[in-house]
Amino acid sequence: YGGVAGLVTMEDLVEEIIGEIRDEHDTESPVTHLSDGTMLIDASISLKDLKEDYHVPLPESPEYETVGGFLMTTLQKIPQSGDLVEIEGKRIKIVEMVGQRISKVKLEKLPEPAEEPPSA
Repeated sequence: YGGVAGLVTMEDLVEEIIGEIRDEHDTESPVTHLSDGTMLIDASISLKDLKEDYHVPLPESPEYETVGGFLMTTLQKIPQSGDLVEIEGKRIKIVEMVGQRISKVKLEKLPEPAEEPPSA
């Protein structure tokens, strides 16, 4: 008698009627799937999370933990917007920098190479 089974907020009601509302309490996903089939990735995401949550494996090493760290180690220079890395059938392009830190990258899967027909 008189127990609380749940709580409905005004936001819950509005979202049921018109759909999801983005507000200050919602967190932005570190990966955005774009309409052209590419992915926009926050470079601070860990390689472990990228692999487990988004099924995008990249080489791991004790030298780095994040996508940004992987790119800096691979490039072996201070990165710039537009720098590209191709690895394991993927192309990663740096699209946003904050100072000398990689902020956002764009990942696209490269097409599979066409098989050569056997010569007669």
